[in-house]
Amino acid sequence: MAFNGSGTFVRLFSWQDDRNNGIKIVADRHDQEDDGIATGLSNTICKDGQSTTTALIPFAAGIGLNDGTTSAPAISFNSDPNTGIYRIGADTLGIALGGSAAVRFAATAISPAADDGQALGTTSFKFSDLFLASGGVINFNSGNFTLTHTAGNLTASGIFNAASFVAVGNVSGDVAQFNNYNVPNGSASTPTLRAQLDSDTGIFFPGANLLGFSAGGIEYARVSGSGYLLVGKTTVNTGDAGTMIQATGAGRWNVTRDNTAGTQTTVAFYDFNGGAAGTIVGSISTTDTATAYNVSSDQRIKTDFQDVTDVGSLIDGIQPKSFLFIGKEEFGRTVGFVAQELMQVVPAAVTVGSAEGVSADDPEFVPHQINMMALMPYAMAELKSLRARVAALENHP
Repeated sequence: MAFNGSGTFVRLFSWQDDRNNGIKIVADRHDQEDDGIATGLSNTICKDGQSTTTALIPFAAGIGLNDGTTSAPAISFNSDPNTGIYRIGADTLGIALGGSAAVRFAATAISPAADDGQALGTTSFKFSDLFLASGGVINFNSGNFTLTHTAGNLTASGIFNAASFVAVGNVSGDVAQFNNYNVPNGSASTPTLRAQLDSDTGIFFPGANLLGFSAGGIEYARVSGSGYLLVGKTTVNTGDAGTMIQATGAGRWNVTRDNTAGTQTTVAFYDFNGGAAGTIVGSISTTDTATAYNVSSDQRIKTDFQDVTDVGSLIDGIQPKSFLFIGKEEFGRTVGFVAQELMQVVPAAVTVGSAEGVSADDPEFVPHQINMMALMPYAMAELKSLRARVAALENHP
């Protein structure tokens, strides 16, 4: 054994000791010593690469290498000499593949050797998971679009165009232009689409062909695939309380009431000028068989009462007309009033629309409209006057 196992070369004989001890130099002893030297030299590494190691080499202070290049990396492989590791510059390493730069390792980042240079994974070899620290950012094109993590949320900055997007957790930010946005169904208490700071208010999907709207964890409305808007109720054509509006093919809305007997206010109109609570100024009410259109007329909200008298001249000033609607002549004549004429006699009966200079062909044109109910008190006053005069004539001796 030329080496003692710790890397120290051990000689078999000492020629000086042999001389002192009277031992002559003989061939067999010389051959044993030379064989040991030969064995020791055979176990060393040749600098010209003639030999390979047979075990791991425990270097005490590392290996000093040349920088290498992409075509001849400092650390390479016998069967692939232009693939390996080389030094790019201070504190920066590179990986060369086939003689070309592939990846850079710097103190603060791992990057491809060139902009838009390498893919992370392939269609055949994919990573199973990507783990980022809290607050991590995925940055596209130097900030053109980013995904930033905060506790429990992922915030997008930029425009997200996608043919399909499936969200499992919370997604917030300026996310738009989805061709197909696949999300969990959610519920009234945890809507699928909701504000970051109001987690129980938003939109959810209660079932097939249904879209629900909730506030404060309570469902207040839903839209069905059959064209119904349900407010305060969740099923179509049932007696539960709430309002059901159907958009029909003819452009008609059907407003339904529950099956409770008696008069019910189906639609109420409020005036909020008098306070936050508002005051009902009109309503549409229904019974089991009839519909009433109501105007607020409570004594408790009126003052300065005066009888309506001497309305004969006013009645005479109202001119009923028959007419055709322009562009709808085929529907025949109808009867009514002309708003501009009625405005001169009973202004309160006319809701003023567009100014007279605006053409009826203008897209923004709004016609003057007439409230027929405003004429009823005058007609009633004239009827009472006529009845009084008839009674006086009948009682005349």
